[in-house]
Amino acid sequence: MGESYIKFDCKQVSDNLPAEHEISGLNKLRQYLYAMGFIGALPDGDGFGNVSKKSSVGKVVVSCSKTGSIRDLSREHFACIEGYDISKNFVKYSGKLPASSEAMTHLAIYGANEKVNVVAHIHNERIWNLLISAGLKTNGNADYGTVEIAMEAYNYVLESKLSNGIFALAGHKDGIIIYAENFDKIIKLLNEYI
Repeated sequence: MGESYIKFDCKQVSDNLPAEHEISGLNKLRQYLYAMGFIGALPDGDGFGNVSKKSSVGKVVVSCSKTGSIRDLSREHFACIEGYDISKNFVKYSGKLPASSEAMTHLAIYGANEKVNVVAHIHNERIWNLLISAGLKTNGNADYGTVEIAMEAYNYVLESKLSNGIFALAGHKDGIIIYAENFDKIIKLLNEYI
């Protein structure tokens, strides 16, 4: 379940942090998901779950790698994606810490539907099983943080034609993606399964 290990080529281009106004809503969403146990860390310290949003300047702001165990994040716990190439498994970011190990999956979802503005990757065994049983899942068994899982997520969102949705990552036990046009719709989608 843990996702603290980055599997893509990650290059820091600056240590500039996202502006406070770019992370405030995202941080509130993350605090809610953390309080509910959907984002956190295993006893060995390996973190799980992450959040992202499109910024006001057209980039993506994402929680950083290895922040699952931290209850309250600050600006230094978020990175801004400055460029990426999914086919080359490459991400450029600005910030003090590397972007989440699932950043590639988030970026693929934004690429699949331009109306998506927020993505949350959470973990919950019961909800994952419900989604799998309902057929709301990716096709395949790709592992977290890989180009393959990013492309499975891309294909799911593209084929759904929905700008708000929830689905299980079939090859990533307990891994769930929620994507939406805004923060409120993320919570609404999740509440349908709580």
